[in-house]
Amino acid sequence: TDLAGVPREQWATTPVDALTMRDIPVATLAWRIVDALRAMEAAGAEMMPVCDDGRFVGVVRAHELVRLEEVLEALGPKG
Repeated sequence: TDLAGVPREQWATTPVDALTMRDIPVATLAWRIVDALRAMEAAGAEMMPVCDDGRFVGVVRAHELVRLEEVLEALGPKG
């Protein structure tokens, strides 16, 4: 569920749990950009958490990864 789908008058009574996605992958720092994008696409997620040795270190978003990939391709192999 997306917060945009919850009427504003229900925000005060809607638990965060109702909006939590549970079936999304968790990336590690070793994942390649393409691996993360494929995992998000398969899960239907626009973002996913990143963990290192079981510790949360951040979130990646699909549009940011796509943009990074475009920049890296434009720079070429010697970047």
